[in-house]
Amino acid sequence: MAHSSDAGRPQGVPPAGAPQRRRRALIRASTLAVIAAALVGWTLFSGAESPPPKAPGAPDVERPAAACGAERPPKARPGQYEAAEKVLDPGVDYGAEIVTSCGTIELDLLDQEAPQAVNSFVFLAREGFYDGLIWHRVERNHIIQTGDPNGDARQEPNGPGYSVYGPYPNGAKRYVYGIAALANQREFDNTGSQFFIVVHKPTTPLSGATEPAGLHAQYTIFARASESSAKTLDAIAEKKTAETGVAAEVVKPVVPVYVESVDIVER
Repeated sequence: MAHSSDAGRPQGVPPAGAPQRRRRALIRASTLAVIAAALVGWTLFSGAESPPPKAPGAPDVERPAAACGAERPPKARPGQYEAAEKVLDPGVDYGAEIVTSCGTIELDLLDQEAPQAVNSFVFLAREGFYDGLIWHRVERNHIIQTGDPNGDARQEPNGPGYSVYGPYPNGAKRYVYGIAALANQREFDNTGSQFFIVVHKPTTPLSGATEPAGLHAQYTIFARASESSAKTLDAIAEKKTAETGVAAEVVKPVVPVYVESVDIVER
């Protein structure tokens, strides 16, 4: 004797409640299709922002926040000024310690030779202008440069809001390794916060000789780096730069090198 609920039901007729179950199944299938379509659309829309899929077994690689294993300093907040305040005191010998991601650069400031340039540098340093800026121009065996408020020559502002004028050396022979000078902003007499340090070394072993970097005599020399700073200068100068074909990017390190702080020393 059959005990199934189908017993006595004529063949070809669905069980009681089958239409309702079929409708519920169709509703669930339709809902899942809508959700899947939405996910596909979102993926296509956001694909430009999403990283490419990682190959199976490939390690996660993250670009360091700063070069030489350093941490990224607080965001730079350089100000804009009508002019540099007069901050140099007579009879004081000034120096500076530039703390970077790759070490410290010690500068002897040439306040007797270029008082206006040194006064501007000391003023901006004490204002915290340089703190957090990047070395936006690194050319191996030539120069390293910083002091641009946003690290991009194509974007204003490119200075502190004012200019510093001269003096200029009599010849280009003074632009040797360790010399720091103000950079020009498009015009010959338009310099401000940006400065470079020469990292050019002789390509031939000349005994006791120092080879100039081949620059024109149009940059105000305001400081000289100590011999102990060579390790830091070389570390920055050797950093890999971008290969984009864009002039402003080609000389910018792939991993940023920061100016963490500039401390003025009085002797």
